[in-house]
Amino acid sequence: MPPPSSLQRRLPALGHALSRVFAAMDTLGKRMARGTLPRDATELLQAATAKAMPPTQTLFCGWRERTWQIVGSGLSMNESAPEALTAMLPVSLLLACALLHLPGLRQAMRRELRYARYDRLARVLPRVWWVTNDTLPPGSVIAGLGITAWNELPKVLAQGRRFAWVIVDAKGREIARAEVSGSLPPLAEQEIMLLVECSTQQPFDGWVQASYGPVEAGRWTMNAAQQWQPEAQRWSEWEGQRKTGVMAA
Repeated sequence: MPPPSSLQRRLPALGHALSRVFAAMDTLGKRMARGTLPRDATELLQAATAKAMPPTQTLFCGWRERTWQIVGSGLSMNESAPEALTAMLPVSLLLACALLHLPGLRQAMRRELRYARYDRLARVLPRVWWVTNDTLPPGSVIAGLGITAWNELPKVLAQGRRFAWVIVDAKGREIARAEVSGSLPPLAEQEIMLLVECSTQQPFDGWVQASYGPVEAGRWTMNAAQQWQPEAQRWSEWEGQRKTGVMAA
Protein backbone atom coordinates (compact mmCIF):
# COMPACT_ATOMS: atom_id res chain seq x y z
CA MET A 1 0.00 0.00 0.00
CA PRO A 2 1.48 3.41 -0.95
CA PRO A 3 2.03 6.06 1.75
CA PRO A 4 -0.80 8.57 2.25
CA SER A 5 -0.57 11.81 0.30
CA SER A 6 -0.29 13.84 3.51
CA LEU A 7 2.90 11.95 4.44
CA GLN A 8 4.36 12.50 0.98
CA ARG A 9 3.66 16.23 1.30
CA ARG A 10 4.82 16.68 4.88
CA LEU A 11 7.84 14.38 5.24
CA PRO A 12 10.35 16.72 3.48
CA ALA A 13 9.24 19.57 5.75
CA LEU A 14 8.97 17.56 8.96
CA GLY A 15 12.51 18.38 10.08
CA HIS A 16 11.79 22.09 9.68
CA ALA A 17 8.55 21.79 11.65
CA LEU A 18 10.34 20.05 14.52
CA SER A 19 13.13 22.62 14.49
CA ARG A 20 10.44 25.25 15.07
CA VAL A 21 9.43 23.35 18.22
CA PHE A 22 12.94 23.82 19.61
CA ALA A 23 12.81 27.52 18.70
CA ALA A 24 9.45 27.80 20.47
CA MET A 25 10.90 26.15 23.59
CA ASP A 26 13.74 28.69 23.64
CA THR A 27 11.21 31.53 23.42
CA LEU A 28 9.10 30.06 26.21
CA GLY A 29 12.25 29.57 28.29
CA LYS A 30 12.90 33.31 28.08
CA ARG A 31 9.30 34.02 29.06
CA MET A 32 9.71 31.65 32.00
CA ALA A 33 12.76 33.61 33.13
CA ARG A 34 10.64 36.78 33.08
CA GLY A 35 7.92 35.08 35.13
CA THR A 36 5.20 35.27 32.46
CA LEU A 37 4.44 31.54 32.27
CA PRO A 38 2.54 29.26 34.69
CA ARG A 39 4.85 28.21 37.52
CA ASP A 40 3.65 24.60 37.35
CA ALA A 41 5.42 24.25 33.96
CA THR A 42 8.78 25.54 35.19
CA GLU A 43 10.41 22.21 36.05
CA LEU A 44 9.60 20.55 32.74
CA LEU A 45 10.48 23.59 30.65
CA GLN A 46 13.83 24.01 32.40
CA ALA A 47 14.74 20.40 31.59
CA ALA A 48 13.57 20.78 27.98
CA THR A 49 15.44 24.01 27.28
CA ALA A 50 18.63 22.54 28.77
CA LYS A 51 18.76 20.11 25.81
CA ALA A 52 20.19 21.54 22.59
CA MET A 53 18.62 20.77 19.23
CA PRO A 54 20.42 17.67 17.84
CA PRO A 55 22.57 18.47 14.76
CA THR A 56 21.07 15.57 12.80
CA GLN A 57 18.03 13.36 13.23
CA THR A 58 16.55 10.20 11.68
CA LEU A 59 12.78 9.81 12.06
CA PHE A 60 10.84 6.59 11.67
CA CYS A 61 7.18 6.94 10.57
CA GLY A 62 4.43 4.38 10.18
CA TRP A 63 1.26 4.80 8.14
CA ARG A 64 -2.14 3.19 8.04
CA GLU A 65 -4.60 4.06 5.28
CA ARG A 66 -4.74 7.89 5.29
CA THR A 67 -3.04 8.52 8.64
CA TRP A 68 0.59 8.41 9.76
CA GLN A 69 2.59 8.84 12.95
CA ILE A 70 6.19 9.35 14.07
CA VAL A 71 7.02 6.20 16.01
CA GLY A 72 10.73 6.54 16.68
CA SER A 73 14.11 7.87 15.62
CA GLY A 74 17.79 7.14 15.54
CA LEU A 75 17.53 4.20 13.15
CA SER A 76 20.28 3.72 10.60
CA MET A 77 19.47 3.11 6.97
CA ASN A 78 19.44 -0.51 5.78
CA GLU A 79 18.36 -1.74 9.22
CA SER A 80 16.43 -4.93 9.79
CA ALA A 81 12.66 -5.24 9.45
CA PRO A 82 10.78 -2.49 11.34
CA GLU A 83 8.61 -5.10 13.06
CA ALA A 84 11.72 -6.24 14.95
CA LEU A 85 12.71 -2.75 16.11
CA THR A 86 11.68 -0.93 19.27
CA ALA A 87 12.40 2.61 18.16
CA MET A 88 12.06 5.46 20.62
CA LEU A 89 12.53 9.17 20.29
CA PRO A 90 15.56 10.72 22.03
CA VAL A 91 14.89 12.52 25.28
CA SER A 92 15.20 15.96 23.65
CA LEU A 93 12.19 15.25 21.42
CA LEU A 94 10.28 13.46 24.18
CA LEU A 95 10.53 16.57 26.34
CA ALA A 96 9.32 18.64 23.38
CA CYS A 97 6.36 16.26 22.94
CA ALA A 98 5.49 16.58 26.63
CA LEU A 99 5.49 20.38 26.33
CA LEU A 100 3.21 20.23 23.29
CA HIS A 101 0.60 18.34 25.31
CA LEU A 102 1.04 20.12 28.67
CA PRO A 103 -2.28 21.90 29.42
CA GLY A 104 -0.60 24.89 31.06
CA LEU A 105 1.55 25.58 27.98
CA ARG A 106 -0.73 24.42 25.17
CA GLN A 107 -1.98 27.84 24.14
CA ALA A 108 1.50 29.40 24.35
CA MET A 109 2.96 26.61 22.20
CA ARG A 110 0.16 26.94 19.67
CA ARG A 111 0.84 30.66 19.31
CA GLU A 112 4.60 30.16 18.92
CA LEU A 113 4.26 27.36 16.35
CA ARG A 114 1.20 28.73 14.54
CA TYR A 115 -2.04 26.89 15.17
CA ALA A 116 -2.07 24.75 12.00
CA ARG A 117 1.51 23.51 12.54
CA TYR A 118 0.83 22.77 16.20
CA ASP A 119 -2.27 20.73 15.33
CA ARG A 120 -0.41 18.72 12.68
CA LEU A 121 2.49 17.92 15.01
CA ALA A 122 0.13 16.99 17.85
CA ARG A 123 -1.48 14.42 15.53
CA VAL A 124 1.72 12.74 14.31
CA LEU A 125 4.04 12.91 17.35
CA PRO A 126 3.75 10.23 20.06
CA ARG A 127 1.63 11.24 23.05
CA VAL A 128 3.85 12.00 26.05
CA TRP A 129 2.61 12.70 29.59
CA TRP A 130 4.51 14.38 32.41
CA VAL A 131 4.09 12.16 35.45
CA THR A 132 3.83 14.13 38.69
CA ASN A 133 2.67 13.43 42.22
CA ASP A 134 0.01 16.14 42.02
CA THR A 135 -3.52 15.09 42.97
CA LEU A 136 -6.17 15.79 40.36
CA PRO A 137 -9.23 17.86 41.29
CA PRO A 138 -12.35 15.79 42.07
CA GLY A 139 -14.05 14.52 38.92
CA SER A 140 -10.98 15.08 36.72
CA VAL A 141 -9.16 12.44 34.66
CA ILE A 142 -5.75 12.34 32.95
CA ALA A 143 -6.40 13.33 29.35
CA GLY A 144 -5.94 10.54 26.85
CA LEU A 145 -5.84 7.85 29.54
CA GLY A 146 -9.17 8.19 31.32
CA ILE A 147 -7.73 7.46 34.77
CA THR A 148 -7.79 9.62 37.89
CA ALA A 149 -4.30 8.70 39.21
CA TRP A 150 -1.11 7.16 37.87
CA ASN A 151 -1.51 4.05 40.02
CA GLU A 152 -4.48 3.16 37.80
CA LEU A 153 -2.26 2.82 34.71
CA PRO A 154 -2.49 -1.03 34.75
CA LYS A 155 -6.16 -0.58 33.72
CA VAL A 156 -4.97 1.09 30.51
CA LEU A 157 -2.35 -1.60 29.93
CA ALA A 158 -5.10 -4.21 30.13
CA GLN A 159 -6.70 -2.54 27.08
CA GLY A 160 -3.69 -3.52 24.97
CA ARG A 161 -1.96 -0.13 24.89
CA ARG A 162 1.83 -0.03 25.30
CA PHE A 163 3.88 2.61 27.09
CA ALA A 164 7.42 3.30 28.19
CA TRP A 165 8.61 5.42 31.08
CA VAL A 166 11.64 7.69 30.78
CA ILE A 167 13.35 9.35 33.74
CA VAL A 168 15.54 12.44 33.24
CA ASP A 169 17.29 14.78 35.62
CA ALA A 170 16.68 18.51 36.01
CA LYS A 171 19.06 19.25 33.11
CA GLY A 172 17.21 16.95 30.72
CA ARG A 173 19.79 14.15 30.84
CA GLU A 174 18.34 10.67 30.52
CA ILE A 175 18.72 8.43 33.57
CA ALA A 176 16.73 5.35 32.58
CA ARG A 177 13.89 4.12 30.38
CA ALA A 178 11.92 0.89 30.13
CA GLU A 179 8.63 -0.45 28.86
CA VAL A 180 5.79 -0.23 31.37
CA SER A 181 4.78 -3.66 32.62
CA GLY A 182 2.78 -2.66 35.71
CA SER A 183 3.13 0.18 38.18
CA LEU A 184 5.49 3.09 37.51
CA PRO A 185 8.79 3.25 39.45
CA PRO A 186 9.23 5.77 42.29
CA LEU A 187 10.86 9.11 41.56
CA ALA A 188 13.82 10.53 43.43
CA GLU A 189 14.14 14.23 44.18
CA GLN A 190 15.07 16.38 41.15
CA GLU A 191 13.95 13.68 38.72
CA ILE A 192 11.32 14.03 35.98
CA MET A 193 9.31 11.12 34.59
CA LEU A 194 7.73 11.00 31.16
CA LEU A 195 5.21 8.41 30.03
CA VAL A 196 5.37 7.67 26.29
CA GLU A 197 2.80 5.80 24.25
CA CYS A 198 5.19 3.79 22.09
CA SER A 199 2.87 2.04 19.65
CA THR A 200 -0.71 1.92 18.45
CA GLN A 201 -3.07 -0.97 18.96
CA GLN A 202 -3.27 -1.79 15.25
CA PRO A 203 -0.30 -2.62 12.97
CA PHE A 204 0.89 -0.18 10.35
CA ASP A 205 0.57 -0.81 6.62
CA GLY A 206 4.03 0.56 5.89
CA TRP A 207 7.04 2.45 7.23
CA VAL A 208 9.41 5.15 6.06
CA GLN A 209 12.58 6.48 7.67
CA ALA A 210 14.01 9.87 6.78
CA SER A 211 17.25 11.55 7.83
CA TYR A 212 17.52 15.29 8.41
CA GLY A 213 20.47 17.57 8.91
CA PRO A 214 22.89 19.02 9.46
CA VAL A 215 21.22 22.05 11.02
CA GLU A 216 21.35 25.06 8.71
CA ALA A 217 19.85 28.41 9.70
CA GLY A 218 18.28 26.76 12.74
CA ARG A 219 16.41 24.06 10.83
CA TRP A 220 16.75 20.46 9.67
CA THR A 221 16.45 19.69 5.96
CA MET A 222 15.71 16.19 4.64
CA ASN A 223 18.64 14.58 2.84
CA ALA A 224 17.54 10.93 2.46
CA ALA A 225 14.48 8.73 2.87
CA GLN A 226 13.72 5.03 2.52
CA GLN A 227 10.57 2.96 2.82
CA TRP A 228 10.16 -0.64 3.94
CA GLN A 229 9.11 -3.19 1.35
CA PRO A 230 7.39 -6.05 3.23
CA GLU A 231 7.37 -8.35 0.19
CA ALA A 232 11.12 -8.01 -0.40
CA GLN A 233 11.93 -7.63 3.32
CA ARG A 234 14.26 -4.72 2.65
CA TRP A 235 14.47 -0.93 2.61
CA SER A 236 14.39 0.89 -0.73
CA GLU A 237 14.41 4.53 -1.84
CA TRP A 238 11.21 6.23 -0.79
CA GLU A 239 9.00 6.67 -3.83
CA GLY A 240 7.75 10.02 -2.57
CA GLN A 241 11.20 11.48 -1.92
CA ARG A 242 11.79 14.97 -3.26
CA LYS A 243 15.19 16.39 -4.04
CA THR A 244 14.31 19.97 -3.18
CA GLY A 245 14.88 21.32 0.32
CA VAL A 246 12.32 22.46 2.87
CA MET A 247 8.68 23.01 2.00
CA ALA A 248 6.39 25.15 4.13
CA ALA A 249 5.22 23.27 7.22
